[in-house]
Amino acid sequence: MHHTREEGAFTAFERQYPQLIPALARLRAEHRTVAEALDRFEARLSAPGADPGELRAELDRLTEGLEAHFAYEETHLLPPSAPHPPR
Repeated sequence: MHHTREEGAFTAFERQYPQLIPALARLRAEHRTVAEALDRFEARLSAPGADPGELRAELDRLTEGLEAHFAYEETHLLPPSAPHPPR
């Protein structure tokens, strides 16, 4: 749901900050990757006999990937959209 809502925000960002188009393209691709990884994890989680150690390792990989994604997002999207003091 988070990424669905972001799509509307990304479209608005593209209009207002065209210099962000490459970063937004990367973030959209990452959103697809995250969705696929979550689907795979959920399938493994519900599989009979799922190994807890393997699930934990997969969850750790997902977490690391999401943290990197959020860091990139914050680094590239927040500065141009932050309120600027009047001159």
